[in-house]
Amino acid sequence: MRSGRKLRRAAACVGVALSIDVTQRLIRSYLREDPTQGEPLDLAPGRDVIVEADDGAQLHAWLSDPDRSDDIDRRRPVALLVHGLATDRRMWSATARLLLDRGFSTIVYDQRGHGESTLGSERFSAERLGDDLRCVIETLDLRDVVVVGHSAGGIVVESLLVHSDDRLIARLKACVLCSTGSTQRKLSSAVEAVIASFTESSMLERIVSVRGVGRVLFTGFAGPIQPAAHVSAALEGYKKSSGPVRVAMLRVTQSDYGDLLKRVKLPVTVVIGDNDRYVPPWRARDLVSQIPGAKLVEVPGVAHMVPFEAPEKLADVIEEALELERPLRRVETTNSK
Repeated sequence: MRSGRKLRRAAACVGVALSIDVTQRLIRSYLREDPTQGEPLDLAPGRDVIVEADDGAQLHAWLSDPDRSDDIDRRRPVALLVHGLATDRRMWSATARLLLDRGFSTIVYDQRGHGESTLGSERFSAERLGDDLRCVIETLDLRDVVVVGHSAGGIVVESLLVHSDDRLIARLKACVLCSTGSTQRKLSSAVEAVIASFTESSMLERIVSVRGVGRVLFTGFAGPIQPAAHVSAALEGYKKSSGPVRVAMLRVTQSDYGDLLKRVKLPVTVVIGDNDRYVPPWRARDLVSQIPGAKLVEVPGVAHMVPFEAPEKLADVIEEALELERPLRRVETTNSK
């Protein structure tokens, strides 16, 4: 009896502590100045273009130019932004608007199975997604482009780098890998199976749909302070992707290109929030050590969703990538396309 009362008291104390923590997080999130300056997470003015992959997948890309023309100005710098797991192209809204203000043309697209894009017939993998990225670059005839990948989107950019031939790589100016790290230390098969099962099930969708709960959970992923528009867009993107697609993207994050990354001959910057719990900073440092000449930028006080939490800093990094001296570019790989 006495031990039972102690357990109930301990549970009550934990519940009170959690309630206080959640309340504080919510208060801080409502008081924080919105980094988008009140702009909703909508796409900037532009036009939709459908890029068809070789297996029939239709990839919806959105092209925006500072002059609001019907096409991108080839004389301007171009940023091609690649989203990660269970989000869509809207996640780049704040960053893209800042880049447009700085004279960039921007291209964002929904990866297959996300947002408006269809799945296609080929098996979902990092290599397939990397080939989709190649299709976007070639179909839109992009040159001297800065390619930016967030989280799993960074793995997709890595896949492009290690599996493409010299002609494709010559189209790229630089790469920015955001919230992306080395996968030298992978999840155990048992842990991955548990996470995959939870990710695929509809249970999590029902949980995040409960008013207020999704926002609280999102603070653990993207930091304790988030404007409501960011949370809504992230949760909508999550619920719009199917369970099997989320699991497939989770497996993409476990792709490890190892020694192949040592062959990359392109300026690469890795950006990581120092409060990222999903991709701890040590994993970003490991990744930098694998890529010759790669640069690391750690953003203080920021978690995993850098495009939401620090779009101004990310825009700075992308702009700086254009100023890097362009070296001889060559990817030495026997698995070229």
